[in-house]
Amino acid sequence: MVGEALVAAKRKIKELLDQQKYGFTPSKLEADAIKDVGGKESYRRFKECVGNHWSIDLIRVGLYITELNDEGKKEIVIKIKDGVHRKYGARGIKIVELATTGHILEIIDYLSRLKINENLNEQDLSLEFEKLLEEWVSITIFIQAGDNEKETFIKITKLMDARKERFFVFAYGSAVQIASNAVSKITTELSDKYKQYSIHEEKTADLSGTNKYYCIFKLTTI
Repeated sequence: MVGEALVAAKRKIKELLDQQKYGFTPSKLEADAIKDVGGKESYRRFKECVGNHWSIDLIRVGLYITELNDEGKKEIVIKIKDGVHRKYGARGIKIVELATTGHILEIIDYLSRLKINENLNEQDLSLEFEKLLEEWVSITIFIQAGDNEKETFIKITKLMDARKERFFVFAYGSAVQIASNAVSKITTELSDKYKQYSIHEEKTADLSGTNKYYCIFKLTTI
């Protein structure tokens, strides 16, 4: 009887700790999956960049959400988002939204390359990540399948005209070629503006095999 009570007490403590860290109480299966994320390269790279940032546990949850989205498990994602919003408010939900849009891996890649290419330390990278969260809506362009190359070209050049310090172009599925063509046109037709920015493009695929594209424009002359 005493042993059962001790097990129950330990379980309750774990639930409270999980609630405090993640903003929701995961099932055993969910808790195991979130724990496994901690061993993945993307999570380790993020931690190497920002150290013990306040968002570190949420990033782990965000990477788990990315897997859930790829598997089509929307109900669990909604449960997690509700819990995170109650616990962390607006800044926490921004991280979850990064995950639900499928672009958290690209942000980790961006921070990792800043660490290597510009030799930034944890404090600098933490500040950069905070800026990304704060400015996310104004520095992201999501290309849809119904968009065309001309519209995409105009959206990108507007942010270049505004001299945004950095901005991101994302596309998924059939929109990948549209985005890629528009960026290619910018590099060939707008040479002066192109020289103001370094441009990094990548094409990948999610777990279902659907193509993904992202491009980072970073201002090199302030």
